[in-house]
Amino acid sequence: MENKTQTNNNEIDLFSVLQSIAKWIGKGISAFLKFLYRNFLWICLLVVLGGATGFLIGHFSKKYYQSSILMQSKNINCSLVIREIDALNEFFVQKKYDAIAKRLSISEKEAQLVKSISGIYAIDVNRDDYPDYADLTERYKKNPSDTAEKKMSDFFYVKMELYSKEVPELLPVSIKNFIGNNSFCQRENAFHLQQKQEKLKELKYQLSLLDSLQKTDYFKNVNNLAKGEQLFLVGDRGRPLFHQDYMKLYEEIQELELDLGLYSNEVITIMQDMPQPSLIPQNSTIGTMLIFMGWFLGFGFLGLIIKENRKAIIAFFKNKPTA
Repeated sequence: MENKTQTNNNEIDLFSVLQSIAKWIGKGISAFLKFLYRNFLWICLLVVLGGATGFLIGHFSKKYYQSSILMQSKNINCSLVIREIDALNEFFVQKKYDAIAKRLSISEKEAQLVKSISGIYAIDVNRDDYPDYADLTERYKKNPSDTAEKKMSDFFYVKMELYSKEVPELLPVSIKNFIGNNSFCQRENAFHLQQKQEKLKELKYQLSLLDSLQKTDYFKNVNNLAKGEQLFLVGDRGRPLFHQDYMKLYEEIQELELDLGLYSNEVITIMQDMPQPSLIPQNSTIGTMLIFMGWFLGFGFLGLIIKENRKAIIAFFKNKPTA
């Protein structure tokens, strides 16, 4: 009997808590609606002022567009390349177009069409060793470990902000050559290429030993010769294991030969055709209006709340005990 009474009391207490929460939410909504009603004219004025300010700034500001292009640094870590691109961007920030033109081998007129460039990590979602999207929010630069996705070490994007809807034809190639002419990147590339060549030589040697071992064991086994069968490896290893080892070595050799054939003469490889900027500018007039309306409303709401509660705020600071 006592247990039933205690259970009923607990249910009543929970119902009371939920009822109190519902009343509190209702009072909050009611107070907010009353606040909007009392300050309706002020809110309308803030919206108009924010929209007008955003329209004027957005309408008269120079429009710029965003584009990106996928590249690959097969033999060096793309973090080195991204740092070089970000360092180059400092010249765009400082508007040193003569220095940019010299480094990228383009005209100053073409350099002035670029607002900024930056290196962006490529992200592999399903771990198939191919990029799925660009890290435009740069969260991998700030906290590369805060994700289950894979930040690629060879693929990367070059993000370009342009004062033109058309990408300058020589710009992607100029960026590629700028990285390729960097002495440190060249040394890193040459070092890794040498490592791959040495590894390729060693793998071919190991493959020849494995192939010779197979042939030797084949001719040693007279029974297999008589039956017309081939012995893959003597001992406990067996045919499947030998076949796996042989194919694994062969695949590694093919992969290295492909890398050395495709990437031996260049530090950076452009992996896609000429990109096109987005048709909508990044600083569109409507977008700028919405941003300024949000700012005006945010600061305006804060000012109105302080205005309505100024007496309570003054009393709080007056009654606050001094240390």
